[in-house]
Amino acid sequence: MDKKILPEGNLSFLPPRLVEAQQGWYFVFYQLHPEIGDLERHRISYNLGRIKLKKDKRARAKELQEVLGELMRKGYPWVNGKLVYEIPKFIAQLKYVAPNAETLKGEENLAEVVLHVADLYSAGLKEDTVRTYVNRAKIFSKRLKETGRGEWTVTQFRPEHAQEYMDGVRLQVNNNTYNNYRRELVRLINA
Repeated sequence: MDKKILPEGNLSFLPPRLVEAQQGWYFVFYQLHPEIGDLERHRISYNLGRIKLKKDKRARAKELQEVLGELMRKGYPWVNGKLVYEIPKFIAQLKYVAPNAETLKGEENLAEVVLHVADLYSAGLKEDTVRTYVNRAKIFSKRLKETGRGEWTVTQFRPEHAQEYMDGVRLQVNNNTYNNYRRELVRLINA
């Protein structure tokens, strides 16, 4: 659908439409740009091209279309003025409230915040992936408590402490596992 033939009226989004093109399948949707106030076109494949069987691809596309329809009502793919196309990351950022004195009352220490972020980040991910992130967060929280940093607030934890933790991990695991730990912790901390 071209922008020229968009329906008139006060629209905040147009639902996703699946395009089964020869070069690959993708979704096209329009969402209101938060700063400009105009509908903006988005074209995303969501890795549908990696699915081999057409019936599996169609089932995944139908599932994605329903999820996207719901998320678009909440402003997908815009969160805090930034584009976030990854659905799990969008959900995590949508649920995440910037820490302040009130929001951190029950989870003021870093160990608890990491576990909380792991739960938020893994919403909507596959069961094995959820297990991985929750386990990494538990191991990280346990290590924080063992080193006497379990009661530290988020602002007390610095990059040098993260490097110290990763140096300790490097001594205990092989290179592949180390890289997995690093990748997963970076995702949790940046979520």
